[in-house]
Amino acid sequence: MWPRSDLPGTVEIILPQVLAILVATGLVHVWMVLAIAVGRGIMMSFNQPAKQSLVSELVPPEDLHNAIALNSANFNLTRVLGPVIGGMLIATVGVAGAFFVNAASFVAVLASLALMQLPPRGGGRRRGVLEDLLGGLAYLRSQPTLQALLLLALLPVVFGMPYMTMLTVFARDVLAVGG
Repeated sequence: MWPRSDLPGTVEIILPQVLAILVATGLVHVWMVLAIAVGRGIMMSFNQPAKQSLVSELVPPEDLHNAIALNSANFNLTRVLGPVIGGMLIATVGVAGAFFVNAASFVAVLASLALMQLPPRGGGRRRGVLEDLLGGLAYLRSQPTLQALLLLALLPVVFGMPYMTMLTVFARDVLAVGG
């Protein structure tokens, strides 16, 4: 579909569409939402590092610090504005409509990525994803400081993200305020 498409990018488009269709048809169950959330989490673990690495390929070295800071600010801004926009969409177009808008936003982002003109990469030996993943895990095993940092980074993801995800359900069911 996309010139630089890969499995994570394709699944990143499909999963929100599946969720939107399930909600629109009323066929959605909790286990389906959990399965889609797990699938998105797995795909994001591949996509996020790839998207982050684009910054260093697109920006000259003298501007790299500013680009990384801007990218980080953008990431955190979307974490704040996303629920606000989601709440407004739920209030105006309903839950299914909000999911359809979310699915469309993935198509727009991936289409933009596909249209990017990336500079040519060095002619190093190409390895497979599995080989790179195993190499990264081997390196991680040898670095106790990185293991501790990874654990610290994982804690808010495991305990904080479900809270943010379920915030709209809490607003609807507990506070009875809707989107």
